[in-house]
Amino acid sequence: MAVVLKTFLGCFKLRTGCLFMGYSGAITSMLFIMFSFAGIIITGQREGSLKGDALYVNNVILWACIFLAVFCSIAFGLYVVLLVGVQQWRPKLVKVFLIGMTVYLVISFILAVVLTVMNPTFGIRFVITFAWSIYYMLVVRSYYFKMNEETQLESGMKPV
Repeated sequence: MAVVLKTFLGCFKLRTGCLFMGYSGAITSMLFIMFSFAGIIITGQREGSLKGDALYVNNVILWACIFLAVFCSIAFGLYVVLLVGVQQWRPKLVKVFLIGMTVYLVISFILAVVLTVMNPTFGIRFVITFAWSIYYMLVVRSYYFKMNEETQLESGMKPV
């Protein structure tokens, strides 16, 4: 049987946990988008004065910032979908968030493994980050099940 939580952090409603995750995730994603755009601007300004290895490193940083901006924009969109789904009681939108965030976490996990191999000091940070991410996904999943159950009860169907 799958794990289904009843509360967020042991004392808050699941809806509160979903809203907390949605707002904090959207704000964090926006901050990372702004930081990555700042990185794009800075590396673009320096490009003309660099040669050789410095130019190569600058281009790697530029592409990393572009990738981060795209990746965080997708995450921002997913958090907005979660917030709309929770606020307007739309279980299908919450399901879209769950699917999208699962793909996002798998890609993040692969990147985390690559970065940890390159620099082992990143390892513990990624373990903590993924533990929280998995817990948040359990909270949203539990709330999704609760939404479906209550929707089925209202429509007169038997909950599964």
